[in-house]
Amino acid sequence: MFDPRKSSTYRNITCSARECGLVDDQKPPGQSPEFCKKFPTRRCTYCVEYEDTSSSEGVLAKETIALTSRTGKVVTLKDIVIGCGHLNYEHISTGNEMGVIGLGNGPVSFVSQIAPYVGGYRFSHCLVPLDTDPKIESKINFGNGSEVLGEGVVSTPLVNISIAPSNYFVTVEGVTIGNEFVPFNSTVTQLNKLNMMVDSGSTFAQVHRESRYF
Repeated sequence: MFDPRKSSTYRNITCSARECGLVDDQKPPGQSPEFCKKFPTRRCTYCVEYEDTSSSEGVLAKETIALTSRTGKVVTLKDIVIGCGHLNYEHISTGNEMGVIGLGNGPVSFVSQIAPYVGGYRFSHCLVPLDTDPKIESKINFGNGSEVLGEGVVSTPLVNISIAPSNYFVTVEGVTIGNEFVPFNSTVTQLNKLNMMVDSGSTFAQVHRESRYF
């Protein structure tokens, strides 16, 4: 478990800091919207709830993050904004989880913060199954060189949805049932377009569909 008292590079973020304003819509239940205006020197708090009902509540902070590159070199990134969770709930847990990494499209996600240092806003990952031996690591690539290329590789462009700018969406063109492909713009269905959220943070596969995304 991470103990900020044992880190010489850990620094709490105060209510008056610019970064705290970026999580104004993610405050703990019961905290007054005027709290930070009244107490600008207090620690900045947050509360995040995920689609699978997992949640994290704690304080916003800055910390030095170390990543290992593909060449084996350790890359150090200073002043990365993190959420130091004091009250965490995981919908499904194996007991080996160390935290949640933010790969969303928001301004304080990990991938957004490191984009200027790694060659842009892009990442790819190959994640091992949930019941894999913890000694076997998953791989995440950031920035330049993270594109998945090669024979047989296909891609689907992401689309922006104004009501959920921090999430990722793709436009579904149709559904294959058995060997038959049913396009949405056919006479078989009345749907012309379906934008579906890619919930890459879920610990298991599930479908979220809301009519407002049509």
